[in-house]
Amino acid sequence: MSKIRDSIIILQAMVSRFNNILDQIVNLKGAASSDQLIELVKIIRPYDFKNAKKATESLVNLIDTLKDNPVYQQAFSRYIISLLKSKNQIRLFAELGISPNTNFLGELRRRLNAKILPPAIDNSELTDLLLEVFNNKNDHYWVEGVADDVWKQLFSLIDLPKSLDLILPDLFYMPIVNSVLILTNRISSLGLEPEIAMRMPHVEKYHSDFLALSSEVHNFLNAHKQDQQIEASESLKQVRVLLTQCLNSIDRIRKSQKNRGTSIAQVYILLRITQNIKRLQQLLNFLDPKNGDSSKQLGYSVQLFKKLVYAENMSKSVRSHIKENTDLLAYQIIEHTSSVGKKYVAVTKKEYFSAIWAAMKGGFIIVLAVLVKAYIGNFKDLPLVPSTFLYGLNYATAFVIIYLTHSSLATKQPSMTASYIANALSGNGKGGIHVNNAADTIIRMFRSQFASVVGNLIVVVPLTFLFAYSYFYITGEYFFSRQHAITALEENNPFESLMIIYAAIAGFFLFLSGLITGYYENKIVTSQIPKRIREHKYLSKKLGQRRLNIFASFVEKNTGSLAGNIILGFLLGSAGPIGKITGLPFDIRHITISAGNYGLGSYTLLEKPIVDLMVYSAIGVLLVGVINITVSFALTMIVAVKSLRVDYSRWGELVQAVFAHFIFSTRDFFYPPKEKKNTNFENQNLE
Repeated sequence: MSKIRDSIIILQAMVSRFNNILDQIVNLKGAASSDQLIELVKIIRPYDFKNAKKATESLVNLIDTLKDNPVYQQAFSRYIISLLKSKNQIRLFAELGISPNTNFLGELRRRLNAKILPPAIDNSELTDLLLEVFNNKNDHYWVEGVADDVWKQLFSLIDLPKSLDLILPDLFYMPIVNSVLILTNRISSLGLEPEIAMRMPHVEKYHSDFLALSSEVHNFLNAHKQDQQIEASESLKQVRVLLTQCLNSIDRIRKSQKNRGTSIAQVYILLRITQNIKRLQQLLNFLDPKNGDSSKQLGYSVQLFKKLVYAENMSKSVRSHIKENTDLLAYQIIEHTSSVGKKYVAVTKKEYFSAIWAAMKGGFIIVLAVLVKAYIGNFKDLPLVPSTFLYGLNYATAFVIIYLTHSSLATKQPSMTASYIANALSGNGKGGIHVNNAADTIIRMFRSQFASVVGNLIVVVPLTFLFAYSYFYITGEYFFSRQHAITALEENNPFESLMIIYAAIAGFFLFLSGLITGYYENKIVTSQIPKRIREHKYLSKKLGQRRLNIFASFVEKNTGSLAGNIILGFLLGSAGPIGKITGLPFDIRHITISAGNYGLGSYTLLEKPIVDLMVYSAIGVLLVGVINITVSFALTMIVAVKSLRVDYSRWGELVQAVFAHFIFSTRDFFYPPKEKKNTNFENQNLE
């Protein structure tokens, strides 16, 4: 009973607040102010912005209050009409929610500036009224959550006169017609931008839907103005066909990007064209002679209203802008890293042992890098900038040699294999998880990753230990002094250092290098670099066409991986100096480097062992590897899954499939099965 009584009290208080504001509207004199509308929305807005049920209840109470009092209803209708008449509408219809005529970085700067110093309110624009009324960035959640029928009831209480057109109220007729013209001309212009036109058949030889659109829209508007309904309907049909064909052209360009690459500029233009087409389609609904029914018009009004509120809430969102414009580019990068990652997944025993051998070769190269790093560290008086460059050059050289010799580094694989797994998850490209394929791929990836880690470590630790022994045997001195050895092992101690944070930073750099690899692979395709090299007259004259073709093929196949490895090397080499300069706890821990330092330092400590330090440091080295791999893999997986729009609904089944395989066939995670095994577990009804 107390809950019912509380609900009644709350309802009465809400109605009382509505009445107070509506009384103010009734007594308004002179120009209408937006203050009352802002207050009404404040009452309707739920505390939990996703609580559409609460917002619906409040909106229904407002509607009932207006219906029960004709004076309120008439005053509210006059008030809204007065507000609308005092505002310019074209910016609302033709600009809000549509990326401006600038570029990706220009719009990014605008949004960042708006975060710091919001733009001035223009009281003459309807767009700015929407901003004032729905001023909470989360308003679109509850606005969208309220059923269309409820909004239609509210909108139907506003008596908008019609004399210029049988369908549209006078207030909106010319703004919508002019907005249609603006959007049409903009679409035609964007469709002929070089970034787009070069991906479509040449307009001189083929019919261009973008060029035809402008003429057909003018025909429709002329017929509509002259009230020629049959001609207007036929013309509008053709306009809709052309808009569909324009969208199909955009879709073809996007599909061709797997082979031809893409760029931020192209993605931005494609986004703008799509936004303009969708807005034009919405506005044309209001002018369609077949949509004269008031209920249809109210429905279109509600749909447009919801989209405009969402667009206003997102107009300053940096995250939304970046996501809209980089998803496709991320997809291209993931596609390229996935093709690289496939070669790291061992299926057969032969591939498994080849992976171990490749990792052992990589381990040998890392041993050399560890020794060079230690040698550079002996130059105590070397300034910070040269030492940073040398550390980065050392790492970069090692990674490039590993790549060129077809060796492998365990921690470099996750950023590639995660993309490959995400592709397996997406299955047929429709976003649905293929549980069997994905589970099988994950098991193979885990097994391949294990082989690479083992291959690296069984070379790095013994060889560095053997080198320290040989150095002592030849010179009579330890390669690492005792204090240096203690410091090296303490850096890997997970209980007394920031090793976990530093290992995570290294994992992030490894993830970043994977994206860089994919980015440059995409860039090479987009810019047609190999073709341009092959057709370079000067190089052809100097090198000969055969050598030039070989060079072009090398650039095409290796530029992305070389760029990723070089940049990763300098990122790892600069981390420690950045920490020193800034005073922040910023450094890296990489499993193979840490393992090499452990091997060099542990030999020094054999004379007077510090058992607990040596044990903790050994655990730390393994933990560094786990963190390197996990962070790199997880970050790449997140990007891959988002860019491929993988459906999350069957993740539970996937986890169950992998876990069941681990329980019943643990060996498969560490060693290839004798014969091909199936992971679909049909007896467990996973499919």
